[in-house]
Amino acid sequence: MTIYLSAILPKSELPVCFELFATLSDDLSQIEISDGENDPKFPVTFKQLVEGKDVPIDLSGGYFLHAQNARYNVGTLNDVSLFIECADEQVAWKLMNLLATCKIIYAYACEYAERVHQNRIAAKKSYGVDEQWVGRDSTKYLPGVYWLNLVPKSLLEQHGIDARSVDSISKTFKRIGDDKYLFQLYPKSTDWTKHTESIDLWRLNTPGVFFKKAAQIALEEASNFLEASEATRDWK
Repeated sequence: MTIYLSAILPKSELPVCFELFATLSDDLSQIEISDGENDPKFPVTFKQLVEGKDVPIDLSGGYFLHAQNARYNVGTLNDVSLFIECADEQVAWKLMNLLATCKIIYAYACEYAERVHQNRIAAKKSYGVDEQWVGRDSTKYLPGVYWLNLVPKSLLEQHGIDARSVDSISKTFKRIGDDKYLFQLYPKSTDWTKHTESIDLWRLNTPGVFFKKAAQIALEEASNFLEASEATRDWK
């Protein structure tokens, strides 16, 4: 079972994050690096990445790090985006607990299908099936709530979301220090389908949380590719 972990953090925090990843077991810390997902791989260490020494590829645009039980997709154009394919829930928990000690903007982990349900829209068009990711900009709203979530207190406050409301839909809800919440909606990542109706209703009725219905309607009503791109631009 693959669990997808997505995290956004300030660029200044990436060295701290990598230093923590270096302390993990070999299946997560012994890595190879590549420019693209399927490009040639070269041995590297997290220490080399932190120091910026003897790294075999250019790090300026983004890169992949391949470990036995995780693949790290690192984007560095603005804030750092980490998209990590974890071998199982245990790996996702290990990484999320480490991220909880960092300054993060937002992070979550779930099955790919749950991510699609909350943040992917699609419609059949004359030019084919138009599919788009939406609702991922945490400056506009909380992108969603998933199996496992790490959310700064300031992000909830920014979007007017009451932490007690989030607690009410969570299996576990824990405050991390003075500035973050770590919460799990259901026992297993596969359980999301059992809770779709209740979680969707909460998202729909909670201002500040993204819900994709309006974006889906806008895409369906667009008559061509340009209209579709324009109609959904504000929902990215």
